[in-house]
Amino acid sequence: MKKFTQLPLKERYQISAYIKVGYTQNDIAKILDKSQSTISREISRDSKYNKYQAEVSEQLTFTRHNKKNKFVKLTKKVKIYIQEKLKLDWSPEQISGVMKKQKLSYTVSYETIYQYIYHNKSCGGRLYFKLRHKNKKYHKRSNDYNTRGIIKNRISIDKRPKVVEKESRTEIVNIQNRLNNRPRKVLGYKTPNEIFFKILQRKLAA
Repeated sequence: MKKFTQLPLKERYQISAYIKVGYTQNDIAKILDKSQSTISREISRDSKYNKYQAEVSEQLTFTRHNKKNKFVKLTKKVKIYIQEKLKLDWSPEQISGVMKKQKLSYTVSYETIYQYIYHNKSCGGRLYFKLRHKNKKYHKRSNDYNTRGIIKNRISIDKRPKVVEKESRTEIVNIQNRLNNRPRKVLGYKTPNEIFFKILQRKLAA
């Protein structure tokens, strides 16, 4: 079964001519040795005012191609951007997602970011420490269900010194700020803070 392929301008002119003389999509597909779905998609997608024109189709294809995100090599600028976001505890998926959303000129895939991190590690770098799992291997859980969730040598919360409580609260605030300023895929790569303040502004404006 022939798959969908992009058509050159010459074949677009042929399609236009065959349509004018009354050929069906199936006839055109056989003549051009293309799949029927290729011809159908070409005609339905690039017809203007229900009329297929080769020049219009070529221009629309060119426009669509230019609007696509371009994945580029890791330039110094891209590496700096990735490093800055890793310091904010962003994952490679979040970094790539925000790049696409902001339509940056140096968009890269998250796979490329992972490759960059592991290449950095192989060269003695420490970027992989910024990954949340830090390249740790998965360890199978113990079958002893009675000990799950229990901290060894734990100290009762009532016996902790006050200075620990103060530091713990500070750490909680820091963690809260980091989490609320991380982009979320489910939020369209916006941060919870962005969503919150947008809702707040709407409420105040109402």
